[in-house]
Amino acid sequence: MRILIVSDTATHPTNAGNSKLILEYCNLFNRWGHGVHIVYIPSHGFTQKGQNAGSVEREAMKTYWGNRYHEYKRSFWENIKNNYHFKYRKVFSNGYCKCDDVYPNGLTSYVNSLNEKYHFDACIVNYIRMSKALEGINIPRKALFTHDYYTYKNLLVGEMVDYACKPNEEAKALQRAPYIFAMQDIEAAFFHCLSPNSKILINYANYTYHEQAYAGNHNLMFLSGNNQFNIKGIKWFIADILPLIYRSYPDTKLIIGGKICSCLNEYKDDSHIDLQGLIDDANAFFLQGDVAINP
Repeated sequence: MRILIVSDTATHPTNAGNSKLILEYCNLFNRWGHGVHIVYIPSHGFTQKGQNAGSVEREAMKTYWGNRYHEYKRSFWENIKNNYHFKYRKVFSNGYCKCDDVYPNGLTSYVNSLNEKYHFDACIVNYIRMSKALEGINIPRKALFTHDYYTYKNLLVGEMVDYACKPNEEAKALQRAPYIFAMQDIEAAFFHCLSPNSKILINYANYTYHEQAYAGNHNLMFLSGNNQFNIKGIKWFIADILPLIYRSYPDTKLIIGGKICSCLNEYKDDSHIDLQGLIDDANAFFLQGDVAINP
C-alpha cells in the first residue's frame, strides 16, 4: 500500500512531541511494508511561530525523506490570507478560529496532481486545520490524525491560545474524515459526538521501549518543545517545587533539553539547572538521570 501523509508540522528536526509522533507512525507503516510519502506545508507563522521553515526543517526533511518528500509552497496571497484570519480572530472573535482559516486553497489540487503520478492507496491528514484536503482528493482511503481537540480550548485552559474553535467548526472538520485517529479514550468519545458517521480509532503511541541502566543520582530530566503550556509548567516547577526538593536532596540538578531551552535564558546561570538545548538522541539524554518530568 502506498500512503500519503499531509502535514504542516515538520518531522525533522524531530524536536517536538508532534514531530516525533508523526515520524513514529510513518516508520511503523514503513516497517509494515507500506511505501510512505509526505507533503509538507511550511510554516505560515500561525501554528509553528518561531520556526525557520524555509531552511532548517526543509533541508532536514529532504535529507530524510529523499524522493518521497513533497512540498506545497504557499503563495504570497495565501500567506496574507492566513495571517489576516489569525489576527482578525484574535481581535474580533475572542480567538475562535474557523477550521479552514489557515488552509491553503491550492493544496487540494497539488495533492491530486501527486496522486495522478503515484496512485496512493491512502491519505492521512494531520490536524483539523488541514482537514479540507479530505474533501477534494481522489484517494480511496482517507483519515484525519487529530493530535488534539480544540473546541473551547480557550475556556479549557483559562486563556487565549493560538488555535481554538467552536464545536460546529470542529464538527465540520471531523465529518470530512471517514476514519479519525484519536489520542485518548475521552477524545474519541468527544469526536464520536461531533462526527457520528466516522469510524473513530484510538491511536496509542507506538514507541520502542529502551531499557536503561540506573544512574544513581538526583538528576531530574525534562525534555520538551517550546509549547507555551510546557514553558509555564516548568517555570512553576522551578519556582514552587524545586525548593522543596532541595531541602531533602541539596545535590538535585534539573537537566532540561529541547527547544524549550531557548525560552529559559533566565536560568542559564543557575547551578542547579542545566540547559542542554536541542537533543539529537533522547535515549542518551535520559541516561543522565533516573527521574523524568513529563511535559
